[in-house]
Amino acid sequence: MEFKWAGCRWRFRTILFGGFVRGFPKSCNCYRIKQSLFIHGGPATNLLLALIAWKLLWLDESLEPGPIAGFELMRTILLCNCILLAASLWPHRGSSALGKIPNDALLLWQTWRQDSAKIAAAFFYRYLLEAEECRLDRRFADARKWIADGLRAFPGNHWLAFSAATTLIFEDKLEEGRTALRALLTVLADAPDVFPSLLNNLACVDALLGQPELLPEADDFSRRALESVPWNVNFKGTRGIDFVELGKHEEGIALLEEALRSHPEKWGKAINACYLGVAAARRGYTSESRCYFAMAPQVRPALSSLASREGIRSPQLKRHAK
Repeated sequence: MEFKWAGCRWRFRTILFGGFVRGFPKSCNCYRIKQSLFIHGGPATNLLLALIAWKLLWLDESLEPGPIAGFELMRTILLCNCILLAASLWPHRGSSALGKIPNDALLLWQTWRQDSAKIAAAFFYRYLLEAEECRLDRRFADARKWIADGLRAFPGNHWLAFSAATTLIFEDKLEEGRTALRALLTVLADAPDVFPSLLNNLACVDALLGQPELLPEADDFSRRALESVPWNVNFKGTRGIDFVELGKHEEGIALLEEALRSHPEKWGKAINACYLGVAAARRGYTSESRCYFAMAPQVRPALSSLASREGIRSPQLKRHAK
């Protein structure tokens, strides 16, 4: 479940255990103090929830005669938050859909170790996050403006250049997006933080274009991206897409089903569902294929074209198409 409230985007998953928050201050003033307060929000919440659960342990005993006897809700909440609090206090990097990210303790240590020059250089991230938020709301003109402002403040920043190229794909300007991404291949070859994502996005757009001559490149790029970051759900989905296009349906379905369950974005879920529909259609399961296309939360023009290419017709597609 995903929604916006109080200016923030909220995402809830089936299992409410763990998670992370992304944010960045608007100015360098008191940067370390602002960041420290922001970082402490997670551990403080875990501590508060653990204390509340500890105080309410008596509720577990009061539920014993009832139909949910033995569930021990308060003990579960207490244990989970104690585990999360302990994990946040031990500096390390953890796996996420966005890759390996530092936990609260490591972030706090990095915040106070950074010199002023590095802090100022990191402020490109604000433009990047603002552009991403606009993209998620499909306000592409605003996203382009944030990226342009960021590139004026930080000329040559590879993350902003990559974001500009990727935004074209979400606007369904696939040919333009592919051209822009390919122009970055040499430039970003020595940027390990972004290069796997560049390979992944190129592999994805190669598949969406539906041109057989692009499939060898898509296969190579998606394989290299997933090998470099094997836990990334975006890369798993793209590799699954390329397997389907190459006719390796079983391998593709396994990766796409995993990506569909775990992908944090509606667009990502949509494309994974649609390619599961493609795999079903090519194996002769027409009804199953229609169901997959219909469950795509937001069917964009590129995905509608994909359905037409596979000969899929469904009333649900017309309702969802934008």
